[in-house]
Amino acid sequence: MRHGVLVGKTVLKIGKAMNVGSGSTWPGHVALKIDPSLIRAVVEKNPEVKIILIAGTNGKTTTTKALSYALESSGISVLTNNAGANLLNGLASALVSGIDLNGKLRQETIIFEADENSLPVILSEIPNPNAIVLLNLFRDQLDRYGEVNTTAEKWIKAFKKLTEDTLVIANADDPLVSHVASHAAKKVYFTIPTKYKNTRSLGHAVDSTTCPKCNSTLEYLSISYSHLGNYICPNCSYSNPKAEGLEIPSNLLGIYNQYNLNAAAKVLKNVFEIKEKEILKTLSQVKPAFGRQEEISVNGKKVMYLLSKNPTGFNESLKVAIENKSSSLLILLNDRVPDGHDISWIWDVDFEILKKTNIKIFVSGDRAYDMANRLLFAGVSHEVFDSPDKAYEAALNNTMQEKTLTILPTYSAMLEIRKLISGRAIL
Repeated sequence: MRHGVLVGKTVLKIGKAMNVGSGSTWPGHVALKIDPSLIRAVVEKNPEVKIILIAGTNGKTTTTKALSYALESSGISVLTNNAGANLLNGLASALVSGIDLNGKLRQETIIFEADENSLPVILSEIPNPNAIVLLNLFRDQLDRYGEVNTTAEKWIKAFKKLTEDTLVIANADDPLVSHVASHAAKKVYFTIPTKYKNTRSLGHAVDSTTCPKCNSTLEYLSISYSHLGNYICPNCSYSNPKAEGLEIPSNLLGIYNQYNLNAAAKVLKNVFEIKEKEILKTLSQVKPAFGRQEEISVNGKKVMYLLSKNPTGFNESLKVAIENKSSSLLILLNDRVPDGHDISWIWDVDFEILKKTNIKIFVSGDRAYDMANRLLFAGVSHEVFDSPDKAYEAALNNTMQEKTLTILPTYSAMLEIRKLISGRAIL
């Protein structure tokens, strides 16, 4: 282990010295090449350190940040993969940054967001974490993950091996996620206040609308967004498990962030035994995470990033952009490995809602013309640019003073546009 850690730390140090990245993947990638068992070895070396894994399609990075902020506010030191690098190399990079050459951690708690497809692999290296948070399951990167049922089956197989040392904390309003959690030895559920479930009919971009037990079509009594809400199976009576939702004051926009904050609250209460009053106080102060409503000021204008990489996430991002009264919108669509090569999902995004706004729309990215074609069918006026740099320049120039340019990028596009604006890449 020592050799792998030493080389990983060297790569991390070089990257920071050259200002070429945050050290989120390459140090761990190199360290694992030298010592494939590094993650398990570090976990075994630090049995006193609590480990929380956060999984799901959307919301992992924000929930990780909210939870780590609350813990650090309570005086508990935390190590996270805070740049959103959630594969094994990202976890290894975080560990390399936090341990000494003997593998001992300085922090008291590890909070790792975990790629949903890689969660079973991660659990083979971290066999019994203190808690696993399950946020949701939506279609995402179909060419890599397959349908949500495929991911759920992998999770169930892995969860059956968990002992009561691991508490699974799951979203009661996602029928497939709550079903997966039922296979764990120890579980609790979270929800959000009823007032946020104010929709009665399902949209067209929904994923889990059949009963995971008998495959009958679920009936929804109320919906928060997508397929999340209060449901019941008319055939076998499968419904939401018992759960509690807190009203958490927050500057984070969107109903989805109430789920993220309630997930964090459940961990704080059940794993760390922090009192509700303190939980509400600290979570209300959480600021946006990397690329998720992150906002900067440029020439007297606001620029906000909203990572948008699947139909459900994109639909919610559009709602936030409209509610935030954005002046301009820049959509960046790539189809690289981190994004998924299949971009057919853009046809499940409700771009039609943009027709009712005065937002100026700009489009770029590797698949800019596919996005332009989708907007054409939606009847939404837009401008297309081959160069993301020129698209950003045009979008910013067309944004009114003191108003917001909202950027909706896929993952690789987000890294590129942040590098363009801030001058720094992610390594």
